[in-house]
Amino acid sequence: MALVALLLFLVLRAERRTGEDQAIIHQATIALAQGKAYRHRLAILKDAAQRAQGRATVAIASDRAKDAEIRRLQLQLATDTSSRDSLTSYRQLVDTLTSQRDSARSANAFLLLRVSADSARAEAAEARANTLETHLRAVLTVADCHVLGAKWLPRCPSRTASAVMGLGTGVAATLILHP
Repeated sequence: MALVALLLFLVLRAERRTGEDQAIIHQATIALAQGKAYRHRLAILKDAAQRAQGRATVAIASDRAKDAEIRRLQLQLATDTSSRDSLTSYRQLVDTLTSQRDSARSANAFLLLRVSADSARAEAAEARANTLETHLRAVLTVADCHVLGAKWLPRCPSRTASAVMGLGTGVAATLILHP
């Protein structure tokens, strides 16, 4: 009777562990299925970063184009003969410098947006890697099953082998107990 109780205990414990194992495998499957949404999010962030880089490049080019205009106005200012001409040159110079400053600010804002999008992509990639690593570790633990969870005992048999051993033990116990 004690043998039957021990076998029943072992079978129930194995069934509980099988249920836990199935839950771990199910969670890992869900984590893998989320890959499509993850890749879509990364694509959106990558596209935003590329657009920001393009806009920053345009703003930087606009900023550099104003350098020639500033040099021209400085030369004109040096050659102005009257204060009225100098005042006009100064106004144009101030307007050009203000425009150049605005282009630089715009480029800076777009580059900050690029850095932000790239950082978000990196954080998402790290989070995804951590999630997948956790699930992989759990699944590998399931795959490395030992009888009664003790490492010194043999590895867990397959479900079919467990059923055959259980049925064989049950038949043997029945034959022994009922002569």
